[in-house]
Parts: sequence; structure tokens; C-alpha cells
Amino acid sequence: MRFVLVGVLGLIIAGSAVWIAREEMASEPVAPPMTSREAPPAPPPATTQAALPPPPPPQTAAPPAPPAPPQAAAPVRPSFDIVRIGVRGVAVLAGRAAPDAEIIIFDGEVEIGRARADRRGEWVFVSATPLRPGGRELSLRARNSDGSVTEAASTVVLVVPEPERNVAGQPAQGQAAAPLALLAPRDTQGELRVLQAPAPPPPTPQAAPTPQAMPTPQAASAPVQAIEPAPPASPQPSPQPAAAPAAQVA
Repeated sequence: MRFVLVGVLGLIIAGSAVWIAREEMASEPVAPPMTSREAPPAPPPATTQAALPPPPPPQTAAPPAPPAPPQAAAPVRPSFDIVRIGVRGVAVLAGRAAPDAEIIIFDGEVEIGRARADRRGEWVFVSATPLRPGGRELSLRARNSDGSVTEAASTVVLVVPEPERNVAGQPAQGQAAAPLALLAPRDTQGELRVLQAPAPPPPTPQAAPTPQAMPTPQAASAPVQAIEPAPPASPQPSPQPAAAPAAQVA
């Protein structure tokens, strides 16, 4: 009876051991089977910490300098380039300004006309009424497309003569009276520039010089000695012709 009990306990213990071993095998992951084509990955080379150099410290780059703010371009000021005043006083003006600017022409403080600059900044003005004789000063003012207003750096000093007289008020002597236009800077450091000037008068013909009388020679101041007449020469006998020799008688 004792041997039977010992055998049963042995079977129970052996079955428990088998059951525990199966549970452990089921819990472990099963590696996939290796094929002949795939080689096992090579292990990384063993490196020592002392063989690798220390990494360089990170360098912080200097921040770039901010770009300089763009400078505003100086506004274009209107200017005179051509001034022509006809014989009847009609004015033809031309110049430059900012593109699409409105040009206002002043005679002193009085506005005499307006013009519009093209895309290249060129403008032309022709007066509807002739300018009266006399001296005057022409100036410019421009209203640009951005709303700014600029004035010309120079003015035009203009002298329109009276009919049949020159710019000095003297008779024109049959020539057409031409005006005088000078470009004068507003400040005193600039130079004058002639835009229109009257033609110089033709040279007057000069009279031929009159012949002057030749001075008469004056007598010499030395005393004159009297010359006595020479005595008459005595007459000399004329030579006689020589006689021919006589012929010898045979």
C-alpha cells in the first residue's frame, strides 16, 4: 500500500513538472528561422570611449546685420532747357521735371500757363497770348504724382524789347528786335547761362581815308656859291687831208 502511494505522488510530481515546463516554453518568444540567404547582422565594432575625440563645442554664428533702410530719392525739380520768344512776343518754353508732373509757369507772381510732363519727364509750353514788352522773371512750380510740390532751382530773366527797338531801348536800325533770356540760379553761387540773345549788329562800313598832301621839300640851309662861267675855248684848225703821193713816171 505504501508503494502505491509513493508511485502516485511521483506521477503527480512528474506531471506538474511537465506542465510547468510547457508553460515556460509557451511564454518565451520564438525566433524566426534563419534562411541561408540572410546572414546574421554583424555586431558593431567595439570602441572604447578613450579612442573617440571629444566633440567640438557648438559654435554660435553671429546674427546677420540688419539691412540699411533705403534712402528716399531726392525729388526731381523742374527746370528750363529752352526759352524762345518770337518777334511778336509768343513764348515757347521747354524743360524737364518728374514724370507725369503738372508744370505751372509764373511771370513774377502771376500764373501764365500750365503744362504736363510725359513719362520721360519732358514738357513743352506755348503761350496763348504774346508777352508784353519789358523786363520780367519767369519761374516754375511742379506738382508731382505723389502729391509733393517742388520749385525750379533757377529762374529766367527775360527782356522783351519794344517794336523797332533793341533790348537797350535804342533804335533797331531796320532789324527785327530780338529779346534776351538769361537762366539765373536762385542762389548767388551759380552762373548765368544765355538761353536767347539778340544777334550782333552788322559792322558799319568805314569811309576810305582821304589822301593827304605830300610835304614840299625845303631848300637846304647851306649857302650857295656862285659858279663863274668858263672862258670860251679857242678855235682849233681843222686837220687838212694828206695829199696823195704822185705817180711815178716810167
